[in-house]
Amino acid sequence: MTFRGEPFAFDGPAAALQAMVARMQAVPTRWPAERVPLVQARGRFLAVEARADRDNPPFDQSVLDGYAVRATDAAPGAELPVIGESRIGQPPPSMPAGPCAIRVATGSAVPQGATAVIGREHVEERLAAPDRGQIRIRQGGRPLRTGESIRPQGENLRSGASLLHAGCVLGPAQLGALATVGVDPAPVAARVSVHLLATGEELVPANAQPGPFGTRDSNTPTVSSLLGARPWLHVDRADGLRGEPEELDAAIAQAAGVAHALVVMGGVSMGHRDPLRAAVERAGAEILFHGLPQRPGKPMLAALLARPDGPPLAILGLPGNPVSAAVTAERLAVPTLAAMARGRLPNPPAVATEPDDRTLDLWWHRLVRLDAEGVARLVESRGSGDVPSAAASDGFIEVPPGLRLDGTRRVRFHAWPA
Repeated sequence: MTFRGEPFAFDGPAAALQAMVARMQAVPTRWPAERVPLVQARGRFLAVEARADRDNPPFDQSVLDGYAVRATDAAPGAELPVIGESRIGQPPPSMPAGPCAIRVATGSAVPQGATAVIGREHVEERLAAPDRGQIRIRQGGRPLRTGESIRPQGENLRSGASLLHAGCVLGPAQLGALATVGVDPAPVAARVSVHLLATGEELVPANAQPGPFGTRDSNTPTVSSLLGARPWLHVDRADGLRGEPEELDAAIAQAAGVAHALVVMGGVSMGHRDPLRAAVERAGAEILFHGLPQRPGKPMLAALLARPDGPPLAILGLPGNPVSAAVTAERLAVPTLAAMARGRLPNPPAVATEPDDRTLDLWWHRLVRLDAEGVARLVESRGSGDVPSAAASDGFIEVPPGLRLDGTRRVRFHAWPA
């Protein structure tokens, strides 16, 4: 298979993306990390490895409300005096020799000398005060095991151990982990600045009335929001051009001075009025690929423009058809830009699909909705210009060449960001 009379540089989107990521990661970054309060760091990439500043938990901890005892003293029917209370956030009282119990709460420290915790539901309480009185171990229970209902010091993480690797996405769980080890503000990678450009002499803004043969620009709000949904990206410009050569030359030069990446929508196919490749070549950029064996998105282009004072400008040319632009932005542009930020995105999930006999000799990105069981149901689409079909979908699946969906094979699902 060929594009523009030339063999494809890569056999599919995964191979093309792997090559792009390798090139991005080989470039020494010169963007300083930022320090952002945890409450503002959701979705950013952690810039450096985070390590535990102390053991977690930092002391032997009770996992339930009850009584700290020596397991050998707590046989069924045994009676034990309650001689104190260990309160959350306070040092525990001393545990003297001989049979006794100290009241504990979930999360409080277990006194030194205690070997187990027994829950309140397994004892009969006769208390004169919260920390004084007597308990009787209920009959019929099993013997208490040493270590039962105690979370040992350092069970979760030892002081100095790695907690989170650089490049991970900071979600709620990761932010909570950073708070646990005292990392606030968080060191995060600087945002990747993207200059967004829509081309096409037929385009008018979404709020304008097009002529009889004109088209409202749906790509700019679609791709701008798709990229902008990632907190580690910043779309700094969103321009529309007719696509004249001098306009493109000026736009590439301007992006090289202010942005980390240039994403162009349209002007990348094989028509005589598709000028992006020529503009990229005039700028002296290295073309990594132009055309991939995929549908939609076959004409996509990727290039790197060297700059004397910093990392190269990544130039990503997306097809102008709306579904193609959205699919290639999500499948290829987003992870490429993540690599520029030294970030690692989670792998897209593999999902089951409904059966379908149709096949392609290309990688096929098919619009789907997920049903209540998580099965991908195909959305009927009339091509890469069918914007309503994209609006009815949750994302798309990537079907390998020649693969017939038989209902048993799982394929990767790429969700539109919320």
